[in-house]
Amino acid sequence: MENRLFTNFPPEVVWHIFEHAARSSSSTCKALCLVNSWSRQLVLPHLFSTVILPTEAAIKDFRSMIFLQANPNDKMATHVSQKLRLPDFVPSEHVQNLWMEDAYNGVKKVMESCYNAEHVAMDQESFLHLMYVPLVRSYFPAEPSPPERSHPLQLVIIDSDSRWNRASRQGRSQALLSTGITHIRLASPMIRDNDALDIAAFPDLTHFAMPLSSCLAQDPDVVSRLLQNSTLQMLVCVIDGDNERELARAWLRDARRGCTNAFLVESSGLGLREEWEAEVRGGKSVWERAIGYTRKVLKEDAPT
Repeated sequence: MENRLFTNFPPEVVWHIFEHAARSSSSTCKALCLVNSWSRQLVLPHLFSTVILPTEAAIKDFRSMIFLQANPNDKMATHVSQKLRLPDFVPSEHVQNLWMEDAYNGVKKVMESCYNAEHVAMDQESFLHLMYVPLVRSYFPAEPSPPERSHPLQLVIIDSDSRWNRASRQGRSQALLSTGITHIRLASPMIRDNDALDIAAFPDLTHFAMPLSSCLAQDPDVVSRLLQNSTLQMLVCVIDGDNERELARAWLRDARRGCTNAFLVESSGLGLREEWEAEVRGGKSVWERAIGYTRKVLKEDAPT
């Protein structure tokens, strides 16, 4: 009886349930890939929608898989594990969210292949390498142009410091990542540097976030100029710890006297990678949380 009921269950509903489950976590998605061939075909794109590459070895394996898909008959492909082969499926085309660490040696190829990615987190050296790509590329024979990026890019620089925009300071901003970036979050504190908040190389940037300590370390006039940037819709300062709350409120009151694009948000309490993954899997983004938190602070500070 139970089997007959399941057999007569509308397939569209089953597909919807499986897709919802596949989006919820990688482990669930992997389990569904093992159910049968149609389930695997249905959920495989979701398995690769969020890719975490936490080591250089993981990036090397991912690049090998990309190479296999592009060159299935190449002699080098025989030296790569059969486990990486996915016939009739191009994983990199389905990547929407990408986390990379120690990616310097492979970041260019991965980013070119994952041209549909919308959320990317990477280490600073890999980011700077991408900003220098045209200079490096000029020493080598021209390669076929990769597909154009069709989505705005939201970027997290994991271990940022005041050198994060070094390439743009030196006039080398026409690179793989110089346009199309709409959101940048600098995740680590940085020291005082008058050029640290220079975003001129990113003409599409509308959202910018950094630790509150980084903001307070900079010259107030530099922060004021950043807030007055006509394209910047949100400057978010992330509060790390209870001891920063009063400083944060004072900064917000001062910044909001002339600019409405200054925002605050408290750290989620999760590790950065865990927080990022929760966001890209459907949780509230740091930008959404900042709007709610700032509204609450302004309401509490409003005269009664």
